[in-house]
Amino acid sequence: MTKFLINPSKKAIKEHINALRSKLTAHDDILFYFAGHGRSNATGFYVIPSDGEKGDDETWLNIKKMVTELTVRDNGKHLTKNLLMILDCCFSGSALNGIFVGKGSDKISRYLIASALEDEKSSDGRPGQGSPFRHAFCDLLMENQ
Repeated sequence: MTKFLINPSKKAIKEHINALRSKLTAHDDILFYFAGHGRSNATGFYVIPSDGEKGDDETWLNIKKMVTELTVRDNGKHLTKNLLMILDCCFSGSALNGIFVGKGSDKISRYLIASALEDEKSSDGRPGQGSPFRHAFCDLLMENQ
């Protein structure tokens, strides 16, 4: 299932995650790409959806909670096999800090490609032209055809 959400609200993202949960199997892989604003504080790393309010982390999306919703069943077993997150936002290098990956025979992976270190702001680039990270990433994908 391929789905693109352009400039989504927190509610739209959560609804999409809930819809995915009912269809995912332990053999599925997920790619989550987010370009926008990111924040990190004592409670975790957050991406800020289109309706997020500055300074109000209740309106932001907690990545640790989102990863759990996408990858762990209610009974604690793995919901999906692999997750790749691509984050083009400030402080994105901290997104997977403290996220349990699994041990033993469970062959699962949780990977992150981040445009910034955990204590670093990401460049927005020139107004209206997208970030340098996006340009480099898209160029790499085009070369890989």
